[in-house]
Amino acid sequence: MTDATRDSSGSVAPGRLSGGGRALLLLLATALGAVVAYAVLHNTGHAPGSHTEGAAPAVPPTPHAQRGTIRTAGQVSGTVYYPLPYASPPHLNLTAPGNRYVVTKQDELGFTWAAADLAERAKKAIDAPGHPDGAKPDGAKAPAADEELSWGAEGIPIGVGVGYPRLFEQNGSFEARPGEEGDVYFPYPHSTPPNVELAGFPAVLVADVTPLGFRWKHAAQKGERGGDGGTVRWTSKGVRATTEEYQRTKPAGQLPTPPTVLKQSGQVTIPWNGEEVEVQFPRPYMTAPNVEFTNWPRDYVITGCKSTGFRCKCIDKFAGSQNLTWVAKGVATTEVPK
Repeated sequence: MTDATRDSSGSVAPGRLSGGGRALLLLLATALGAVVAYAVLHNTGHAPGSHTEGAAPAVPPTPHAQRGTIRTAGQVSGTVYYPLPYASPPHLNLTAPGNRYVVTKQDELGFTWAAADLAERAKKAIDAPGHPDGAKPDGAKAPAADEELSWGAEGIPIGVGVGYPRLFEQNGSFEARPGEEGDVYFPYPHSTPPNVELAGFPAVLVADVTPLGFRWKHAAQKGERGGDGGTVRWTSKGVRATTEEYQRTKPAGQLPTPPTVLKQSGQVTIPWNGEEVEVQFPRPYMTAPNVEFTNWPRDYVITGCKSTGFRCKCIDKFAGSQNLTWVAKGVATTEVPK
């Protein structure tokens, strides 16, 4: 028997395939499907169901630029802290008149500048006291020029990819007299030494900076050029301190409460004879706070400050005894004394 029969016209009529024919046809269809699938994979470059079109490429971190100015005020060297620290030492440019100042040290927190001829100046001061660049004939130091330097830094800021730290700014004021120096504590601590700028008197300089505060110094003496006293305004820019201290005091599983600035005030009577008076805060602070007088600040100074109180005295006997109002700002302790 054949698989096809002829009709009356002599043409071959379709009939059923034998078992071997059906198997051969299925094998050919499978092979053709495999060829088509290979062609699709070869041309697209990825397997069906994988979608690479929507995957965004990694965005590289953007460099952060910071700029500022420096007043030498007769100093031959100094240190500048960046308002926002970098993850690594940034690209730094220092512009100075006549290239008379250079960068002697740099890291991710800031840099140190110095006069380019610092060694030569020191040698002249020892070998030739009468030299114009050394000392005056009477032994007094020759005044150095007050010049303005400018700097610019650019790099990857610290914390990129794990939370960008915001710039935190604080400001206040203090009284400075010729030849004196003192400490100012920030109302809220910084995580690293911040950038501190002073305004009011060019002779008042920042001598040292820590995360808790800074030390200032009035470089001029009374009667000298720039030897005036008065109110100096300060501004600090940096990264705000973390709440790690507070996390350790909280029970496990409870979210820490961000620390807030505690403001306290009171009155104190200061005698005119220069005797120191000690004042205790109603509530202690975690670190030494910022303390200011709101009235008669010129003739009365704060001689020391700690987390539990401060000391003050009168520096002008003609001012007389006065009743002053003080204001303290800082981070309070986590426990309130009973």
